[in-house]
Amino acid sequence: MIILEGVDKSGKTTLAADLAQEFALSIKKFGVPDGDPTSIYVNELDNVYTHHPFIYDRFLYGEVPYSIVKKRTRFVTTFDLEIMDMMVQRTPHVTIYCRPPREVIQKRYEEGTRSEYV
Repeated sequence: MIILEGVDKSGKTTLAADLAQEFALSIKKFGVPDGDPTSIYVNELDNVYTHHPFIYDRFLYGEVPYSIVKKRTRFVTTFDLEIMDMMVQRTPHVTIYCRPPREVIQKRYEEGTRSEYV
């Protein structure tokens, strides 16, 4: 399980594509889940051992800030977030935070192009 987190235009999708090609893994773009986000994340974590490993283009750690920006009406509670974080910690994984400088993200928005990860 590879989790890629970061703001929009930070290089997550580009990095996911490169990793998927290099390691023959599938990508799951998680964004903002439809329905109850807590049950969706828990189901995904429960099934992680029965599926081929995935690269997650956003997952649990971006849920709180991303859901606020997207103005959803159903949020993950702090308690649920802590429980799910413990589930992630018991799962073999790596989390990569893509954090290019603000100027790079601004330039990518202005250009409207895919990003190179930093």
